[in-house]
Amino acid sequence: MLRKSTIIWTIHLLLSQKVTGQPYLSDFNISEVEGNVVVTWTTRAGFTCEDIHVLYGTDSNALSAVYTYPGICGSDTSEESYTYIMREPDVNRDIFFQIDLGVFGKSQILHLRITQIGTSGSLVYPNPASAQSTLLFDNPNADVAEITVYSKTGSRIRTHTTRDKSITLGEFSLHLSGIYYYTILVDGRTLRGKFVLL
Repeated sequence: MLRKSTIIWTIHLLLSQKVTGQPYLSDFNISEVEGNVVVTWTTRAGFTCEDIHVLYGTDSNALSAVYTYPGICGSDTSEESYTYIMREPDVNRDIFFQIDLGVFGKSQILHLRITQIGTSGSLVYPNPASAQSTLLFDNPNADVAEITVYSKTGSRIRTHTTRDKSITLGEFSLHLSGIYYYTILVDGRTLRGKFVLL
């Protein structure tokens, strides 16, 4: 019996670190929480401004303001911390954030990727694919999953089994560019999909 798949959010890449080289920020972090992006930053004591802008984009060279902390910000005597929550960010691609302190400059750029597996239960990313691309699939109970990759003509190329929720395409030793199909047998279900190998 087929079960209705749920949407699964997983973090693929996360940079969360202390800011260096920005004299007015003591901290700047981004993290994924339940499919939302939480942006936090802390200004140093002695910093005051009119506005602080959170910049966002899917291209690190083309960021634009998505949030402005309005009014007088900062403090002459203590550090001040701020939070912005972005709901429904872009998924299955790199996303970038930066803090704009106006005349005081900008922070470094941080980025992450939130991967969403929709109702199909599986996803290859990035796609078009390479040997480094990942096939991610719904396997919440760590059941044995049998993954088979087929050529565009339907010939079986290779089968792997795993209890994980993902496998890299390099495991299948695919050498020719083109369209490939896959099936995943897991927990009494059959998940299907395709990808293009460059």
